[in-house]
Amino acid sequence: MSGEISRLSSAAVTPLHPIDLLQARVRRGLRETTDDGAPSGVVAPDHLTLRALMGALMCGGPGAEAAGWRQGEGCAQITLRIGFEPVRVRLDAVDAATAWRELHAISPLALDVLTVLVDRFQAEGSEVRLVSCAEFLDAKGCRRWGDERQALEEQIGRELMRLGRLTVGDDDEPLLSVAPVGEGQTAFVVSLRPGLKACWNDAPTRRLNPALLDFDHRMNRGADVLAKKLGLYLSLAGAESRPVVRRVGTVLNAIGVAQELASGARGGRLADRFEEAVLRLQERGLFTVTYRGCHDLLGEEERVRGWVKRWLDAELVARPLA
Repeated sequence: MSGEISRLSSAAVTPLHPIDLLQARVRRGLRETTDDGAPSGVVAPDHLTLRALMGALMCGGPGAEAAGWRQGEGCAQITLRIGFEPVRVRLDAVDAATAWRELHAISPLALDVLTVLVDRFQAEGSEVRLVSCAEFLDAKGCRRWGDERQALEEQIGRELMRLGRLTVGDDDEPLLSVAPVGEGQTAFVVSLRPGLKACWNDAPTRRLNPALLDFDHRMNRGADVLAKKLGLYLSLAGAESRPVVRRVGTVLNAIGVAQELASGARGGRLADRFEEAVLRLQERGLFTVTYRGCHDLLGEEERVRGWVKRWLDAELVARPLA
C-alpha cells in the first residue's frame, strides 16, 4: 500500500478546544465568489483517499455488485484503480449482511455530502466540525420544506453515518469519524482521521464547481445523476485546466455505470443518457466533451453492428470551461 495512507497511522492527534465543536458557522462556503464574480467552488485535494471515497460511492447503490463491490468478513469491499495503484475501500458493519444492505442504500446524494464536507474542512483548515443536515441542503440550493425536507435531512444523516464506516487501504480506522448530536440526528460532529488533513494539504488541488451540486441526486433522474458523477470524475482527473483524455469504457467503469451493459441492458439507452449528461455539463458551462478523431459516434447511421464496442473503445476529450 502506498505511503500516502501509511502516513496516517503514525500521525499525531491535534488537541482540540471545546469551542471548536461549537463553531458551526461557515467562514467560507461553496457559493463564495472570486474577485471577478465567478464561483470559487471547492478546492479539493487531489489525494488518493478522496478519489477512492468518491469512486466507491459512485459504484455503490443498487448496482454495487455489478460495479465491483464484494462481500467480505463483516464488510463490503471494492478494489479501485487510482492512477496505477489498486486501492481497497471497505464499508464496515456488524456483519456482512448488514454491510451489504447499507451498501445498496447508498445514493448519489452521498457524493454531494462528501463534496460539501471537503469544502468545509478545506475552507476552515480544521479537523473537527459540527455540521447540520440543513447545511448540506442549503449548499445544494434545495428549497424543499415540510415532510419532504425532513425526509431529505434524514437521508443525509444516513449518508453521513455510512461515510463514517468507510476505510481506505489496509487500515482499520475510517477516514471520517461521524457522531450524531442529540436525539434528532440532524446534527453531527465529523472529524478527519489524524494526519489526513496534513496529507490533503500537501496534495495538489483540483477545483470542483458548485454547479455539480445542483444536479438532481434522485436515482430516477438518470441524466442528472450521470452528469453529477461525470463532472466530479473529470474535475478530479484534470490538472491546470488541461483536457482530460480517457476511454469511454474506462470512464463508465470508474463512475459505476458500465455494469448496466454487463447486466444485459441495451447499450442505446446508456449511450443516450450519457449524451444527455454531456450536454448538461456543457449547458452549465462546466465541460465540453468530444470524441478524439470522430465527430459523432452515436448518430443513427453509426449504430450498426458492433457500435457499442466502438463507442466504449473511443477516447473522450473533456475540456473544462470554468
